[in-house]
Amino acid sequence: MSTSCKETKTNEYVFEKEGMTFIVPEDWKITDEEKFDDGSYYLSIDKNGFDSSGVLIITSYNNSIDLDELIYFQKEEIQNNVIFKNSVFEPIQNSEFNSINSRATHYTFGLLGLEHEGSIHAFYINDNTFLVMKQGALEDRTVNNKGFDIIEDSFGAYVKVKSAKR
Repeated sequence: MSTSCKETKTNEYVFEKEGMTFIVPEDWKITDEEKFDDGSYYLSIDKNGFDSSGVLIITSYNNSIDLDELIYFQKEEIQNNVIFKNSVFEPIQNSEFNSINSRATHYTFGLLGLEHEGSIHAFYINDNTFLVMKQGALEDRTVNNKGFDIIEDSFGAYVKVKSAKR
């Protein structure tokens, strides 16, 4: 995995790549990332620990996509997965992700006898479309929200500078 990182005062680090920047909390780790041929980028960040339930997924697209359609597509993907078949979604509504105007939905589902909750936010920054999905077990809400808040509160985007051809 090739990420640009800057160390912070704790074991947290700053992720800077693919036009975005945010802090990865010390007890979280990037578990998957992939850049696709169409320029989209996928990143998964999980709470460390065998019995941890927190996961945050960021997908960026370097074009404009209708936010409600993007959320609807993600909702269908979740509901088509056997594990999440019993998911119940709230209507899509206006929201914010780190003071960025977004469209969002919240959902609940049962997994291995535990109730889980999640949210999906979609928004635009710098001509890019972002989809952020976070979920975890209700019993882990307090510990997961600490990590979710650090990531969200530090989330930003920077403009990619394209070099001029000479």
